[in-house]
Amino acid sequence: MFRSTDHGVICPYLKDASNLAGGYADEVVFPADEKEVIHVLDEACRARTPVTIAGNGTGLVGGRIPFGGIVLSTEKLGGTRRIHQAAGDSSYVITVPAITLRALQMAVSAEGLLYPPDPTEQNAFVGASVATNASGARTFKYGTTRTWVRRLKVVLATGDMLELRRGECVANKEDYLFLKGTRNFLN
Repeated sequence: MFRSTDHGVICPYLKDASNLAGGYADEVVFPADEKEVIHVLDEACRARTPVTIAGNGTGLVGGRIPFGGIVLSTEKLGGTRRIHQAAGDSSYVITVPAITLRALQMAVSAEGLLYPPDPTEQNAFVGASVATNASGARTFKYGTTRTWVRRLKVVLATGDMLELRRGECVANKEDYLFLKGTRNFLN
């Protein structure tokens, strides 16, 4: 995993499409897989160091702009892992967060499939699209990104891994996740 405290390396991560100014960070890290993400977040949690996740910089609300701590760039976490083609609605793609929407559309199109969400910014990473429930012109026919996500593997700020499958867990009014049909809190 590449890490840098060099201002020249950090500087591009202090801005995004929002034009928000004034960001600063002590370090930028470039994990190449989920084990490295877990390590960085566990380390930062133990040291109580703020972490800002940096996607492709296409956001318009300044969400990737850090105000101290570490920038965790997702750019090395790209690509499709698997495209499973099956009859009916059971085809699926397994991907990682840093594949662009354009690359995902091209990959599934080459297999004769369609990824229906069509957010305006095709250079956005899929991870950001999922995190923001992005939508676009095709939303009226197919629904938002959330509709097309079956499973998420999430690394929490503590470095713990959580796997969520559609329909298996629910949130209560305090936003705690529970296994559906139980009182077992997911932690």
